[in-house]
Amino acid sequence: MSETIGLNHLGLSVSDLEASKSLFVDTLGWKESGYDASYPRTAVSDGKLRLTLWQVDFSSMVSNLIAKEM
Repeated sequence: MSETIGLNHLGLSVSDLEASKSLFVDTLGWKESGYDASYPRTAVSDGKLRLTLWQVDFSSMVSNLIAKEM
């Protein structure tokens, strides 16, 4: 079995790209290392881990889940 010894890159889907970026950059002191408004996504890093934040519209997913429960 293979083992991991750490993470290098991780991607997260977020509903508010600016608020999520602010958490990492303004609050935690990470550096923004890549922004693409057309996607929209940005990358932030603490020098060891690179985190990509993708903005996703969760509203349709929530609507679909609510419809299934009814």
